[in-house]
Amino acid sequence: MDFSLTDEQQLLKDSIERYCADQQPDVDAAEQWQVFAELGWLAMPFAEDLGGFGGSIVESCLLMEGLGKSASIATFWSSILVAGALLAAAPASPRRDELLTEVMSGDLRLTPALFEGHYGEVPSSWQCLARRDADGWRLSGTKVLVPGAHFDQALVVARTESGELNAFVVASDSDGLISERMALMDGSDCCTLILEDVSVDAGACLFTGDGCEAALEQVLLSATVALAAEAQGAMDALLRDTVEYAKNRKQFGVAIGSFQALQHRMVDMYADAELCRAMLLRGQCAVLDHSADRTEVVAALKYQVGRKGRKIAEEAVQLHGGMGVSEELPIGQYLKRLMMIDACLGSADIQRERFYQHRYADLPQ
Repeated sequence: MDFSLTDEQQLLKDSIERYCADQQPDVDAAEQWQVFAELGWLAMPFAEDLGGFGGSIVESCLLMEGLGKSASIATFWSSILVAGALLAAAPASPRRDELLTEVMSGDLRLTPALFEGHYGEVPSSWQCLARRDADGWRLSGTKVLVPGAHFDQALVVARTESGELNAFVVASDSDGLISERMALMDGSDCCTLILEDVSVDAGACLFTGDGCEAALEQVLLSATVALAAEAQGAMDALLRDTVEYAKNRKQFGVAIGSFQALQHRMVDMYADAELCRAMLLRGQCAVLDHSADRTEVVAALKYQVGRKGRKIAEEAVQLHGGMGVSEELPIGQYLKRLMMIDACLGSADIQRERFYQHRYADLPQ
């Protein structure tokens, strides 16, 4: 099987690597977002008939892997690959098309408001309520771990009175919407949204029937694979930096990379990273082909990335010694980011349980 990139994909990868190599740690988030828009990255994952460039999960993963290598905390994943993808999956309407145009141009910062307790929840447990009224809908409930404290619109997934999930567009300045910011360990931020009878018009409701639940399933599977690609980029960067450090750091008059025990540990890091890359390719294929076993394949991918990513990061810290947790080197930042990736959309332990539930669902209890 040939996994080599097309010419267009290779150009995209080269463009991402050049940008990330020149990126400064203290880059302004608003300026960075506009650069993403100018480079066409915000429009890349969307279909051409929606005004995008028709990219697939492969192109999304290339971009996420590049961001992972640079230890970036940009909100591309949450704003474009989760909220934007859910918006694009909604039935065509003037409201949807207008929002998509603004998202792809970088003029609108969109964020998904999904979880109500923790990252590992499944949609069937969400209970934020949407009630019809004469003017449209009223939303009540609490959404936690909403990515990015600074956003223009949120896609709030709530349960209607008929029991079905739906997605609603809610402006950040809506009456009755309270936002409580919280900083996360990797330097990114999120917020808790408290909806106290927030009123939205009828056009803010994006789906009909049970269409939202089906769209959510596909969006979250693709988003999980893209998140794993970011972790892959971080793992590759950790391996690269650790090997380079071992070549240059001297102890007892020789480079520590000449010590066989440390060589074995770095080989283990390489083997773990390559295992995750193989799983990442399998996950991409499962999503692209809509494989019947895609849910368990993606769960297995996220499990391995969570487990191996943290192991590789901890090994990198150990091999760097005290420098591994200093702000002078990015090693500690990679560790913190990989820990957040592990938690997001369900930790390794949760993913292992999901894998078992799908793989062995037909076996007698």
